[in-house]
Amino acid sequence: MSSSGAELGLRRFVQMSVSLNGNHRGVGQNGGRGSGGGGGGQAGPLERRHRIYRAQVGTVLFILSEIMLFAGLSSVFVVVRDRFLEWPPSDLPRYPLEITLMNTLFLLASGVFNWLFRRRPAVHWGWLTLAGGLLFVILQGIEWVRLIQHGLTLTVSVYASIFYVIVGCHALHVVAGLLWYFVGFWVWRRTSLWQPVTEASTIFWFFVVLVWLPLYFLVFFS
Repeated sequence: MSSSGAELGLRRFVQMSVSLNGNHRGVGQNGGRGSGGGGGGQAGPLERRHRIYRAQVGTVLFILSEIMLFAGLSSVFVVVRDRFLEWPPSDLPRYPLEITLMNTLFLLASGVFNWLFRRRPAVHWGWLTLAGGLLFVILQGIEWVRLIQHGLTLTVSVYASIFYVIVGCHALHVVAGLLWYFVGFWVWRRTSLWQPVTEASTIFWFFVVLVWLPLYFLVFFS
């Protein structure tokens, strides 16, 4: 083989290597959840997976502490309820069952959209998740205004106080979850990578949705 032929072969080998490396990075940038991470394309796939894992562990630990919070509030509710001969008190407005049921369905639908977003990341699943959570907050706020107008204020009785504390605490978690989710969703859209903040926010949203179910049945049907 002549020297020119060897030089041509070497050039082709280098070009092929660069092309393969470029394709690999292209998969990392557009591969969605499986290869996403917190490096914005700068960290390698292994480092991105490590960052995702750390986000998962940290979020789960945080959720465990929040579960203890809601367990404590639920225990207080049960203790207070059992001290009353009549629950709910007959002279106070009842908790809104119908509107809260519809609200619960919106939140559950949001959780389903979040699950779909994690399985097959797409813009519409993220927006639908946010829309379901936002509807939940808006409708709950409207119902609170109606309850206050009918005399069920925070200080009127322990019946009202425990209601607003438990439901209000969850509402704050929903609002925080929506903000967190929007940040994770926005970062994912901007980088085309499944970032640690995206992973953490979607896991936390599952918690916000699922923790509402026992609270809903405890407060509204017990």
